[in-house]
Amino acid sequence: MSRSGAAPASFDDLADRTVTFGRSASLLPLAQQIHAGHPTVRIDTIDVRSAEEGIDMILDGSVDVTLAERWIAEVVSDVHPELELGFEFGEVVYTAAV
Repeated sequence: MSRSGAAPASFDDLADRTVTFGRSASLLPLAQQIHAGHPTVRIDTIDVRSAEEGIDMILDGSVDVTLAERWIAEVVSDVHPELELGFEFGEVVYTAAV
């Protein structure tokens, strides 16, 4: 999910941007895989207590981009229609944009 104004269509759209993950997130190994395959995508990890807290950080602008499991992204986009689902990576991960 992103607050960039347009849903990223590919990792090329995330070049030179920072994708933030929660340190304890189940997707953290995926973050390392993404960075290995797309070295221009910067990865940052932060402490968050829940997925909801991470979403709030996107909405308030303190985090630029994150990836979420599909079900989380879909639920959040239903609650926050300003989030637009973006591309899928693997079977469970989507990005979105504000």
